[in-house]
Amino acid sequence: MPAIQVAIENVRDAVYPHRSFELKNVSSVAAAKKPRTNFGQYMKDHFESENTVIVGDENSFEKIQAKTGIPEQRLKDIYFNTGAPEPYEFLLIEKAVGKLPGEMMKDYVEKYPVKKGKE
Repeated sequence: MPAIQVAIENVRDAVYPHRSFELKNVSSVAAAKKPRTNFGQYMKDHFESENTVIVGDENSFEKIQAKTGIPEQRLKDIYFNTGAPEPYEFLLIEKAVGKLPGEMMKDYVEKYPVKKGKE
């Protein structure tokens, strides 16, 4: 073990004698995240970043909610439940992610066409 690591562990244990730094055993099968709606998946695929950066993801759920003013529960319904964005919500979200009016809506509708009946 490198000396610096040993020194850090010694300092850690001296500063935090009441803390355990042992990780818990967890199943290798991760719990499934709540599935997203087509729109939620579209946002994830095209506008959200999986990378963690210090300044945060400009198109994260939280940032979209803050920029657009769409109520949190309504945005949750759009992303994760059975909701679909209203045209005005689409326009707000497009603006928040830097798209021209109608640009994202057109792309989304082409990728996820509305299916009628049992198709």
